[in-house]
Amino acid sequence: MLIPLLSALLRILQILLFVDLLLEWFPVDRRSRSVRFMHAVTVPLLMPFRALLDRVSFLRNIPFDFSYIAAFLVLELILQLIV
Repeated sequence: MLIPLLSALLRILQILLFVDLLLEWFPVDRRSRSVRFMHAVTVPLLMPFRALLDRVSFLRNIPFDFSYIAAFLVLELILQLIV
């Protein structure tokens, strides 16, 4: 009972990460309720990855935020371990 619920929650987080990444590329109203909700959910998840990846010097010069990929992969790893 708990594993399917946790699995669904992790999938929802992955979807929110993907949508948040797409919204970074398009002009959207940052004050809208849905965008603020998405940032409230995804930013705390991304912050540890951003801090960790900021320590890698060659990634600082690349204009792409790899924290989305790292967070998505860690969520997928957790999903594979629990299922």
